[in-house]
Amino acid sequence: MDNELLDYKVLFIEDDKEINQRVTARLKRYFKHVDSVFNAEDGYVLYLDKRPDIIFIDVNLPKMNGLNLLKKIREKDHNTKAVMLTAKSDIDTVLQSTSLKLTKYLIKPLNRKDLEETILLLKKEITDFKVINENNFHFSDNYFWNVEKSELKHNSNIVTLTPNENKLFQTFIKNINRILSYDDLSLELWNDFNEDKNEALKTTIKNLRKKIPKDLIQNEYGIGYKLIY
Repeated sequence: MDNELLDYKVLFIEDDKEINQRVTARLKRYFKHVDSVFNAEDGYVLYLDKRPDIIFIDVNLPKMNGLNLLKKIREKDHNTKAVMLTAKSDIDTVLQSTSLKLTKYLIKPLNRKDLEETILLLKKEITDFKVINENNFHFSDNYFWNVEKSELKHNSNIVTLTPNENKLFQTFIKNINRILSYDDLSLELWNDFNEDKNEALKTTIKNLRKKIPKDLIQNEYGIGYKLIY
């Protein structure tokens, strides 16, 4: 692999302190952004806060095991890549969990070759594939977004969006859980970006928020916005 660090956010969850420190240090040789925790509860909190691109999870975690944690994440998130760390004795259990959409499982102790092959595979998946598991996104309060029709419904009623609101929502859907800067969004709406567009952008987002579930679009202060799914 080349020496350039990959610009992906990585979360590593492992309860063994020595393994955690060693693997975290190794992951930092490949990725710019690496966070680690020692249990599933802290892992889920950090997942919600950081919205990582990749999660490495040990199967045997205290209180909530790694498979149950990933099941919880997969209730709403089918895009984050997941790699499971497992002992040989747990392989059958991991292989039965096909619905969890694992990129790969790694047998402990990890070796450099397997880790590098996995990282190359993760990079290819993130670069080449965008996971959209269905044509309809189901949000809270019975809101649905139809990808093919670019149409928002509440229950069975179409929610009327202005052309800019619709274009904005499409942009958020294509970049779920990712922060989009003011410039990114202005460029999508007006093929231009400058500070003069910021107020118009804020007004469009304010009006869009009135028509969708509360807190679906979140403001990242001083940076931009993201849609949480």
